[in-house]
Amino acid sequence: AISGMRGDRKRVIVEEFIDFKYEITLLTIKQHKGETLFCKSIGHVQERGDYQWSWQPCEGNHESEAQKMAKIITDDLGGAGIFGVEFFVDKKGGVIFSELSPRPHDTGMVTMYTQNYSQFDIHARVLTGMPLPEIKLIQSGASHVILAEENATGDYAIEGVEEALEDED
Repeated sequence: AISGMRGDRKRVIVEEFIDFKYEITLLTIKQHKGETLFCKSIGHVQERGDYQWSWQPCEGNHESEAQKMAKIITDDLGGAGIFGVEFFVDKKGGVIFSELSPRPHDTGMVTMYTQNYSQFDIHARVLTGMPLPEIKLIQSGASHVILAEENATGDYAIEGVEEALEDED
């Protein structure tokens, strides 16, 4: 593996099947100056490698361990901005690092509804050096992607809107 690799780091990644309970994204905020911050974890589901839906907050005992791992990983990478750090949560509640995106994340779209500052607000503030006030979860929420087919035709509808609008909040 090393003799055929590209790049200058002599490392090999070994993958294996993980029987996990669910996945989370921990939006990790690296400031130019200041401490590393975290949004409440976001649970998400993927099918066939594509994001399907997410919810925030994702309840469980994974938050502290995920934050420690995300900080180590993003400290090593350096830079500033928001990082979407993904983890598998196993059936015992342990977290296993999965992948990282150095940008706002598809699963984080839910933050446009759930937090006082969305992932996009946070990213822009950090990159431009603006102050970042406390990030607050203001309400629970979920988001769902609508995936178009390659050559989509016809009408598509979102079901359940009327029932959702019955909730005054």
